[in-house]
Amino acid sequence: KSANPPLLVREDVKKYHLLHEAVRDGRLETAKYMADLDASCIFHSDDKYDIPIRYACTVKNEGTQDKSKNCIEMIQFLLQRGIAQNPSHFTIGGLFAKTHSNELILDLIIKKCGEDTAWDCIEQVLSPYQDLHILHQTIKYAPQHYSMMFSRFPESVHLRDAENRLPIHLALETGMKWSFELSAIIQANRSNLNDVDPVTKWPPFALAASEKCCDLRTIFFLLRKNPEHVMHGCK
Repeated sequence: KSANPPLLVREDVKKYHLLHEAVRDGRLETAKYMADLDASCIFHSDDKYDIPIRYACTVKNEGTQDKSKNCIEMIQFLLQRGIAQNPSHFTIGGLFAKTHSNELILDLIIKKCGEDTAWDCIEQVLSPYQDLHILHQTIKYAPQHYSMMFSRFPESVHLRDAENRLPIHLALETGMKWSFELSAIIQANRSNLNDVDPVTKWPPFALAASEKCCDLRTIFFLLRKNPEHVMHGCK
């Protein structure tokens, strides 16, 4: 650190994939130093097109408690730095990024740490950030995890994204069928069911009737709640 001229400069971090190597070896303090040297390296892809957090999910714990704890701390650190570096990044700190083999980082974290530990880790990292569009991104990139994400971050159901859309708009547009999860989104957005989607200019029932969805139970429920959308036409 104190060498003059320095032995390591900012450009080296990406050039030699130094954060990737530190994460791969489980060296947390070295990883912190590399991220301090170049914050943008959190989302930098190596020759395999993987970002550093992927290697935190694949490093061997060798069955020891200390190794397992270090792995969790590494994942938390990388998620925190990712969000701090770019809060609006679509992957939410790398959580919804995919590996070169098309594996979702979120799935790898769950596989690596176990269901309960993984979700506790994610909740601990994301909870301080009240304006993250976590449910929007879950619906887009990992709808299979929506139920758990909603249970951990229920207030996110009221957030609007950069296009002024609520999670309910995305859920209906992407074809989410009638389920406990969809029912929960609708109930949480009762006061907004009369609003048209800011992007498509369609009311919720019309989104549910689109080609991707066309779920009769959802359409019936939404029309029953807001029959004026048919009576007055879609504006």
